[in-house]
Amino acid sequence: MYGRFDMVCKEAGGFRVYTADDEAGLNMKELKEYLDCQADAFPGKVAYLYADIEKCAGSAGTDNAEPPAEKLTEKMLQDSILLERGCRDRVVSASTVKVPVMMALMQKLREEKRSITDRLLVRREQILNDSKVFEYGEREASFEELITWMIVNSDNTSTNVLLDYLGFDEYNQRFADKGLTETIVQRRMLDFEAVAKGLNNYISPYDFYHCMAMLYAEKESDRDASLAYDILKGNRDYDSLCRYLYERISVAHKTGGLDDIIHDAGVFETGNGDYFFGVFVSEFEPKPEMEKEAEKLIGRMSRAVFDMHRYA
Repeated sequence: MYGRFDMVCKEAGGFRVYTADDEAGLNMKELKEYLDCQADAFPGKVAYLYADIEKCAGSAGTDNAEPPAEKLTEKMLQDSILLERGCRDRVVSASTVKVPVMMALMQKLREEKRSITDRLLVRREQILNDSKVFEYGEREASFEELITWMIVNSDNTSTNVLLDYLGFDEYNQRFADKGLTETIVQRRMLDFEAVAKGLNNYISPYDFYHCMAMLYAEKESDRDASLAYDILKGNRDYDSLCRYLYERISVAHKTGGLDDIIHDAGVFETGNGDYFFGVFVSEFEPKPEMEKEAEKLIGRMSRAVFDMHRYA
């Protein structure tokens, strides 16, 4: 960015500059052109979704006859989308699938009348080498602790313990029951032998938005949704969506990354209303420098959407 509202996108013939004054900011057409220009210039697959999540949640209503999340319809979700690119395409989820896992698990605990403070034993053989949380060995941990580490640190050991608690079949059935048509879990975290056999975990940007819309609609009225949303606000990964945001705002989001995947998506709470934005980048050359470029790409796109929303 060359200035507060100047956005630059590299094209075949050089650089294309998008400029807007302080009063108006970019309009939606210009923002769409900028986002697509960024996506086209990146050597990989880029999907994104920008939505008015307040409108979506408001459409669901707040009466007590039925929980707002249960009243979210396909039309409400679709009508709230402002801009998108490939948002219904199924992609390898990396750690973004941990959000629907969290939601399904909380639902199960409530049905079983179990407390989120109940504890599970994390066995030595379940602890992965990448875990900081369990690097000092086997111990008990509450569901709340495991869920929190799964989201804020993206801890894979915590995730696998929770995946084992319900099993793939039950998680997938609960995803389907919630209308998450492209979301599925087929393997544990870091199980590359399963990947070699053709098994993986999947989601779509639209399904992820659907999850966040359900949480957002009920965060003021439902204990589990409130806790889940607050945990997402504690995410400690700021390398992508929040990369170029210096403003003091709250972002409830989840990242996901593998060698050729960088995703980041969530809800931004601003002084000019709340919105959802997510970018899912995949199929690029699996090199550390390309991972960094994908994070920068998401950061540029996020900065543009933030300015568009704030000054609209």
